[in-house]
Amino acid sequence: MNKPNTVAGSILFTVAAGYGYMIVTLPNRNLPNTMGANFMPTIFDICLALLSLALIAQGIWRNTSREGGQAPVPLTARNVLGIVAVFGIFFAYIFLINVIGFLVVTPLVLLALLLLQGIRRPIALIAVCLGVTAGVYVLFRYGFNVQIAGINLL
Repeated sequence: MNKPNTVAGSILFTVAAGYGYMIVTLPNRNLPNTMGANFMPTIFDICLALLSLALIAQGIWRNTSREGGQAPVPLTARNVLGIVAVFGIFFAYIFLINVIGFLVVTPLVLLALLLLQGIRRPIALIAVCLGVTAGVYVLFRYGFNVQIAGINLL
């Protein structure tokens, strides 16, 4: 049994339960023909609950004393620099998405993150960057009817 995973999963599941209660008690301020103000919070809550249950299950059933288990990643200067780089990329993304637009910034951010992970295959990089960007744009634009500023430079 992996106690840290079980404890963390239990805490996250408790947070998900509290968040779910808060969602249920939201006032009903829905416009006609919309999914409602509580739709996205409900999706996030379900994802949090499922992931916390998966963490609990992993903590219960995974035997960490077996040989061949993964050792923790050492905290070297290179690893710390990678973490700082990821946070820097996300802060730049938050700023630049309003300045340049979703359709331009998102593939560039995904490209930077994939290169930071060591992925160097050009076809895979292009396919993932453009595919994820297009998928998210279509989902929000046509599935959720949310207007996303595609390109702000024009």
